[in-house]
Amino acid sequence: MASHESDAPKKSHFHLLRDHINVRKKGERLLILRLILRPWHIGHEFAKANPTKKPEAEVVALKEQLSAMTAEKGTLSTEMGELRKKLNQVEYDMKTWIIHCLEAQDKGKKTSVDLAETNHSLEELKVFNVDLDKEVWDLKACVVDEHELGFEKALRQAVILYNVPADDKRFDVTKMSTKSP
Repeated sequence: MASHESDAPKKSHFHLLRDHINVRKKGERLLILRLILRPWHIGHEFAKANPTKKPEAEVVALKEQLSAMTAEKGTLSTEMGELRKKLNQVEYDMKTWIIHCLEAQDKGKKTSVDLAETNHSLEELKVFNVDLDKEVWDLKACVVDEHELGFEKALRQAVILYNVPADDKRFDVTKMSTKSP
């Protein structure tokens, strides 16, 4: 297995552990297969075997191997349980991240729609402001015209009522007083 790992690209911890578990399961299957097939060959082995070799010792060794494999299976099952918990946590984190991304995307769409509406409202307000500025300038012009017309009316009335000629050089309109000779 070491030569296989050096030839292959680097594997993650999960893949290495999975391969390790598969190798152990394969060894466990072979042991079970040997235990199942053993009775068929017992008679054959006894015919070839030394009379000094004791089958009880081999049975004890196989039982020890079986108990070691069972203990190893227990540790591997706890490791698998821990890995499943980690995998479930990663899947949960991934799902929550996807939900968070979708919510952010929806929020971005809503914000862009709100921004477009605000820009449209701003353009409408600018047009309305330009119209109001025109109206204010028209009103200012009317007020100035009214004042000028009122002054000219007052000047005509002064000429008529006070017999003061408007083209008299002694009469200064800016000071609203007459000059004495």
